Amino acid sequence: MSGTIRVIKPAGREKVPDFLARLERLREAGFVVLYDEFPVDASWSYASGTLEDRSEELNSALASPTSGILLAARGGYGASDLLDKIPWQRLSGVPEKTIVGFSDISALLSAVYARLGWRGIHGPMPGSTLWDWGDDVSLLIDLLKGEKSEFEFTLEPLNAHPARVTGELFGGCFSVLSSLLGTPYFPQSLMGKILFLEDIGENPGRLMRFWNQWVQSGATKGLKGVLLGHFAELGETSENRESVFFSEFARRNQIPVWQTNCFGHKKDNFPLPLGAEIQIEGTKAKWKISRHRGHVA
Repeated sequence: MSGTIRVIKPAGREKVPDFLARLERLREAGFVVLYDEFPVDASWSYASGTLEDRSEELNSALASPTSGILLAARGGYGASDLLDKIPWQRLSGVPEKTIVGFSDISALLSAVYARLGWRGIHGPMPGSTLWDWGDDVSLLIDLLKGEKSEFEFTLEPLNAHPARVTGELFGGCFSVLSSLLGTPYFPQSLMGKILFLEDIGENPGRLMRFWNQWVQSGATKGLKGVLLGHFAELGETSENRESVFFSEFARRNQIPVWQTNCFGHKKDNFPLPLGAEIQIEGTKAKWKISRHRGHVA
């Protein structure tokens, strides 16, 4: 048996009709999968349930001695609602858990990283339309089973950069992480990090406004580079606007900037483990996690 996955819904409601079938397939892959339904909140359609129900489920999962992997059903909105309701002091003595998700779940990944040192995985979620049992989901399953601890992918350098750069991965959804700046749920320092960013539904102007806040707040001090993934649905001419954003972002930064189609709100969405060591050389990147970290081994 590969371990116990507890599926949680801290954010939006799952949108796929075969959600439960996807959980059953995870069981067939060798996991014990725990999942409990709770009522929807009729007064607030943006989240999977009431604030109280979502908070109770999350805190129970975080404290559980039996669930080493917490897999978010989907993103959307709602994770940041819960951060002030987490008993951080009590969790400081709990064994590290691996939280998996992306999009709005970036708030939770960043918070547990900043407050507890837990290194989650920015990766696919079974309640998302992007989960289609492709290579990205297969890699996530292999990671959670402990059968893989590294991944190599291609990227495109967007500005001048050293021949070889190494650092530690941190990142997620750009707008969600931007909303955490100045809170206890964002790391005090990104020194030595390679930041990865992706997003959906913004436009290049708003994205650059986010980045201005990062720079002006001092959050970028010590960064070794920025890795840009998919930036989806930026407008009617989405692909052109994405290129415009990439070019402007690279032009304004002295640190190395790269782009890859390996993660974000499009296919593919390969997992990126926070805290993993990444080495970038030319057009190749490779991240690696130690076998002993958390419950991913």
